[in-house]
Amino acid sequence: MVHYKVPGFRSVSAREVRELLKQPSTRDETLSTMEARVFADGRVLLLPGEGKGALYPSRESLQELNRRSEELMAKGPVDLTLELLPPQGEFLRDIDAHATRLGAALRVPAEALDRTEPSLDAVDKGVWRLAQAKRMTPGVITPLVAYVGEVMRLACDGRWMTIPGNNEPMVTARDGRLYQPFAIVLIEVERGRGGSLRGAVAGALRSRFLSR
Repeated sequence: MVHYKVPGFRSVSAREVRELLKQPSTRDETLSTMEARVFADGRVLLLPGEGKGALYPSRESLQELNRRSEELMAKGPVDLTLELLPPQGEFLRDIDAHATRLGAALRVPAEALDRTEPSLDAVDKGVWRLAQAKRMTPGVITPLVAYVGEVMRLACDGRWMTIPGNNEPMVTARDGRLYQPFAIVLIEVERGRGGSLRGAVAGALRSRFLSR
């Protein structure tokens, strides 16, 4: 697994976010599905929620990360499902059990995981508490994909499905639009502390409603 590290990137606390936002900045919706603020010196602040943020040294560094993430989505998910997920039949049969195991995998209280979009804040916190080497493992990715997929399925009143010859489980909404919880999980976990599962899921679901 190749991890792209952004030189100069760092996570910022809620307090530092408040201080940064006192400086002049402009919002750029082309950089991310999350709120992105561009400062006069070129730095970019992503705001995934919870008050915290991710600070990138430049637009170019974030664009390069986005480009690499898109490449990963285009060529990685199908092969990586074979390493990180059970066979599709087993996964689909045991989705509820996999999703229920997420609390233990992330050490997040079960009552915080009610399969709603806001519950992904607790999931994000749990993921980033793990050492990087432990995140990209079947014991974490399998329940994470099941949980994120269930959040999306319930939000769009959809169902799980697979495509013949493809091990990647997907969620299809009632309007026929397809969602890829595995790809979302993979990209956000690859981003490290600059990622946000809640932000990515919200962006995917919002794009569906805006396109109708």
